[in-house]
Amino acid sequence: MSLSTHQTFPSVLLLFLFCVLSSNMLEYLCEILFMNQQNTKILVESFPDLYDKDFLFECDDGWFNIIYGLSSAIDFFRMIYEDTLVQLDEVDSEHEFDYQVFQVKEKFGSLRYYTKGRVDKFSEQFIEQYEHISGSICEICGSDNARTKTSKWRLKSLCENCCEEHNKVVAKIAKAL
Repeated sequence: MSLSTHQTFPSVLLLFLFCVLSSNMLEYLCEILFMNQQNTKILVESFPDLYDKDFLFECDDGWFNIIYGLSSAIDFFRMIYEDTLVQLDEVDSEHEFDYQVFQVKEKFGSLRYYTKGRVDKFSEQFIEQYEHISGSICEICGSDNARTKTSKWRLKSLCENCCEEHNKVVAKIAKAL
């Protein structure tokens, strides 16, 4: 059985990028696509019920505080809720938190927080609020004077300084291709 073009295209593209781009450009490309390892480790270790140990956050480090705040709110609510159910002796499968986060990323200039499993109303509200707030926070530096801007590749929530710098690097990567 042969692989279709759709199945092999991403692998071929990644191999091409690896061969064409310098190590500095590849490193920066990973930096603009994923949160750094230190921040990722903090989130994964602080909230093991939400994130698997190999979780990747598909956004820049400027949103670390937003994601940490959202994770803290969900985790705190989960703890209070479960303690209340234990005190009321109403613990059963209907009231359990049975979801985990499967993707956190930037999309159209704001945070997207995707879960699998049944999500309670309060967590849904937390997620909506933090996704909305993210649009005014620079995804790169975390400043609160960002606007959703069109970078050379896509819409991102960036401050003026980061947008200018980001576009310069993206132009270098595009030129290297």
